[in-house]
Amino acid sequence: MRRLLVVPAALAAALLYLLLDAQFGLRAWARLAEQVAAVRTENEALRGRIRDLDAAARALEGDPFAIEKALREDLHYARPGEMVVVIAPEE
Repeated sequence: MRRLLVVPAALAAALLYLLLDAQFGLRAWARLAEQVAAVRTENEALRGRIRDLDAAARALEGDPFAIEKALREDLHYARPGEMVVVIAPEE
């Protein structure tokens, strides 16, 4: 009778160990799930940035005003008589 209880008890102990193990258990799975969610969020933000950059690139392909605006903003150029005002972003 005792032999019949040894196998289920050993299986239960092994299962409990795997569930509570820091490297492979439930906590590890929870950490991985959080990391996956963070990476997905970052990925979506990067996809949005790519869409914005694609739109800006298309605007620059044939619009001389968009080209001039981009150059003036990036290089802080001004025409004679104009003043460039640069506002530093808040930290």
